[in-house]
Amino acid sequence: MALDETWDELFQEKVKELGRGDIWKLAPDNQLTQKGPPGWLTYTVHAFAKFSCSKCSRWWYSSQVLVLFHMRLEKP
Repeated sequence: MALDETWDELFQEKVKELGRGDIWKLAPDNQLTQKGPPGWLTYTVHAFAKFSCSKCSRWWYSSQVLVLFHMRLEKP
Protein backbone atom coordinates (compact mmCIF):
# COMPACT_ATOMS: atom_id res chain seq x y z
CA MET A 1 0.00 0.00 0.00
CA ALA A 2 1.43 3.39 -0.99
CA LEU A 3 1.97 6.05 1.65
CA ASP A 4 -0.59 8.40 0.08
CA GLU A 5 -3.22 5.62 0.19
CA THR A 6 -2.54 5.11 3.91
CA TRP A 7 -2.94 8.85 4.57
CA ASP A 8 -6.17 8.93 2.59
CA GLU A 9 -7.63 5.93 4.43
CA LEU A 10 -6.84 7.45 7.84
CA PHE A 11 -8.20 10.81 6.72
CA GLN A 12 -11.45 9.27 5.45
CA GLU A 13 -11.90 7.34 8.72
CA LYS A 14 -11.61 10.57 10.71
CA VAL A 15 -14.07 12.36 8.42
CA LYS A 16 -16.55 9.48 8.76
CA GLU A 17 -16.26 9.61 12.58
CA LEU A 18 -17.55 13.20 12.44
CA GLY A 19 -20.86 11.83 11.14
CA ARG A 20 -21.68 14.99 9.20
CA GLY A 21 -22.02 13.49 5.74
CA ASP A 22 -19.48 15.90 4.24
CA ILE A 23 -17.32 14.61 1.39
CA TRP A 24 -13.63 15.42 1.74
CA LYS A 25 -10.81 14.66 -0.65
CA LEU A 26 -7.16 14.45 0.39
CA ALA A 27 -5.06 15.69 -2.53
CA PRO A 28 -1.32 16.25 -2.07
CA ASP A 29 0.03 19.22 -4.04
CA ASN A 30 3.77 19.87 -4.27
CA GLN A 31 3.11 23.40 -5.57
CA LEU A 32 1.60 24.66 -2.30
CA THR A 33 3.26 27.40 -0.31
CA GLN A 34 2.76 28.29 3.33
CA LYS A 35 0.48 31.14 2.29
CA GLY A 36 -2.50 29.40 0.72
CA PRO A 37 -4.41 30.35 -2.40
CA PRO A 38 -7.19 32.96 -2.05
CA GLY A 39 -10.33 31.48 -0.49
CA TRP A 40 -8.49 28.61 1.24
CA LEU A 41 -7.96 28.14 4.98
CA THR A 42 -4.39 27.38 6.05
CA TYR A 43 -3.50 25.26 9.05
CA THR A 44 0.16 24.83 9.99
CA VAL A 45 1.56 22.68 12.78
CA HIS A 46 5.16 22.34 13.87
CA ALA A 47 5.49 18.79 15.13
CA PHE A 48 7.87 16.17 16.49
CA ALA A 49 8.02 13.03 14.35
CA LYS A 50 9.80 9.72 13.92
CA PHE A 51 11.20 8.83 10.50
CA SER A 52 12.53 5.54 9.18
CA CYS A 53 14.58 4.70 6.10
CA SER A 54 12.79 2.22 3.83
CA LYS A 55 16.14 0.92 2.56
CA CYS A 56 18.22 0.39 5.71
CA SER A 57 15.52 0.38 8.44
CA ARG A 58 17.36 2.98 10.52
CA TRP A 59 15.17 5.55 12.25
CA TRP A 60 15.52 8.99 13.80
CA TYR A 61 13.46 11.68 15.47
CA SER A 62 13.10 15.26 14.34
CA SER A 63 11.52 18.29 15.94
CA GLN A 64 11.67 20.21 12.65
CA VAL A 65 8.56 18.81 11.00
CA LEU A 66 6.10 21.15 9.37
CA VAL A 67 2.61 19.87 8.58
CA LEU A 68 0.73 22.21 6.28
CA PHE A 69 -2.92 21.91 5.25
CA HIS A 70 -4.82 24.09 2.81
CA MET A 71 -8.55 23.41 2.80
CA ARG A 72 -11.75 24.78 1.38
CA LEU A 73 -15.34 23.67 1.17
CA GLU A 74 -16.61 23.11 -2.35
CA LYS A 75 -20.38 23.20 -2.47
CA PRO A 76 -21.91 20.81 -5.04
